Amino acid sequence: DAVVRGERIGSQAIIVRHYASIADIESQPCQLLYLGKLEADDMHRVQNLALRQKILTVSDAPRFAREGGMMGIQTVAKRIRITINLAATRQAGFSISAKLLKIAELVSNEKP
Repeated sequence: DAVVRGERIGSQAIIVRHYASIADIESQPCQLLYLGKLEADDMHRVQNLALRQKILTVSDAPRFAREGGMMGIQTVAKRIRITINLAATRQAGFSISAKLLKIAELVSNEKP
């Protein structure tokens, strides 16, 4: 919260919300949703919600992007590693900048 307090993107203030449930996300939508570790059923519900409401999903959970999330962030050897599921981001209507694509690892959904 403190990191982005008072920050803006263009004319829009950055607001951090903490959601207790998926229903809370549905009633108070956001543009970017940072997720912790979720059960498989909850992950599926959040992915469907994100597609319907055009919410970019980001997580540091292992294999997040490979399991259908949009963007994974991991620290490996003191460096940030970004994984992007391009199909998931495009399906939600997002386009990823060429600069970000250049440094990210592109992944696709893995079959269970």
